[in-house]
Order: sequence, then structure tokens, then C-alpha cells
Amino acid sequence: MQYAKLLDVDETLVDALWERVKDSSGFYSIGDGVTKHVFRRELFQSNYVFDIGDGIARLNDHISYFELHPIIFGHSVLRNAKQILGEIGLFVSKPIHCIIPRELDSLKRLAKKAEMVYERTLTRSLSGNLVTCDVYIWRQENVEP
Repeated sequence: MQYAKLLDVDETLVDALWERVKDSSGFYSIGDGVTKHVFRRELFQSNYVFDIGDGIARLNDHISYFELHPIIFGHSVLRNAKQILGEIGLFVSKPIHCIIPRELDSLKRLAKKAEMVYERTLTRSLSGNLVTCDVYIWRQENVEP
């Protein structure tokens, strides 16, 4: 696989990633990174964690879909979004959902570049804060050959 490499989650990975995100603010920090303990738990509880070049992506298994949680550090993810998600999709047999806070237009553009399709709006509690989010979905059958 050229764009998404499966990672083993261990303390070294947690420490290295935490150093990169610990001073982040906004939606990321109230979701995954409010504390190192929460960040560590989220990584270890993920079904899959991928190195996607300038970032990581983790997947959590739900009954009828996988939920995608990307952490983006650089621009190569933008250039290769479609290929990255296509490779991640090889690991799952269910649709992939990405729940994006409404204010994060750049992440919505990234979802569209990856051929995700807007499905609905919902309100999600992130560390006790209610946030309006848009749900984007990727299904293998929606990808053109």
C-alpha cells in the first residue's frame, strides 16, 4: 500500500503523536486530545490506525459502519485524499463515516476530495460541548474504477 500504512499502537507512537498535538486547540482537542490519557485511550481503542503520510487516521467499528478520525499535519493528505481513503477502505466491508464539525470547511473539502458524500447533519457532544456536525460517507460502490 502506497498511501496508508497500518500502524501498531504502542506507547512510543502515543508519545510521538502527543508531542505533535498537545498544544492544539479547537475541535481536535475537545474530541481526541483533551488530555494525553484521553488521546492514548482513543488510539488504543481504535480498530485500525494508519499512517497517511502527513497525518494519521484511525477507524472505530460501529454496528453498521466504521467511523473515521483523521489527524492531519500537512498538505500531502490533501493531494492524495482519494487514494488514502481507497486504501483504508480495503480493510473494511462497511461504509466509512466521517463526522465533521460544521465550522471546519477545510475538512469538508478534504472529505469531498476523498469521494465522500454528505449524508446528514447531527449534533454531537465532544467532551461535554454540543457541536453541530455534518456526516460524510464513503462506500466502496461509490468509487469509480
